[in-house]
Amino acid sequence: EVPPLAALQRGIGMIGVYRRANNPFVERLFQKARGWPADSLVPKSDQGARKVFSAMRKGRHLVVMMDQKLNEGIPARFFGRPAMTSTMVAKYALHFRCPVRPVAVFRTGLCRYRIEVEDPLELPDTGDADRDVALLTQAVTERIEAWVRRHPEQWLWLHNRWRETV
Repeated sequence: EVPPLAALQRGIGMIGVYRRANNPFVERLFQKARGWPADSLVPKSDQGARKVFSAMRKGRHLVVMMDQKLNEGIPARFFGRPAMTSTMVAKYALHFRCPVRPVAVFRTGLCRYRIEVEDPLELPDTGDADRDVALLTQAVTERIEAWVRRHPEQWLWLHNRWRETV
């Protein structure tokens, strides 16, 4: 939630993708608490994907939380085990040939954060689109694993990341 707010404060055009809360009341609370402009956040859906594609064509940045448990996607190695992982970032980055900049947020105190923006990941170009997506998705997953290893006290998951993979 923190990096998009920092980007918006600095005038960086962005669009974020999120999963709607199952409870409509909770969803309204989340929307109000976020304070993002209405056109800066789209729910994960076919319609949301079209909005992301349009926004990226206009030069906006895509913000995605990649450390989520999914039932779809591809199995990426995470702490030595396969974990279903979204390919969204890789597919958009490879389509638009745009940089993927890993961004991590670390708590430093009460309502205080340090945002680390890393150099862009190398975009694979093997000639095999599916392989390129898998390689880039794995590279993103490895960055997340490195952050968790560096600061395990910052990491909290309330779901089973490794539950079942295809």
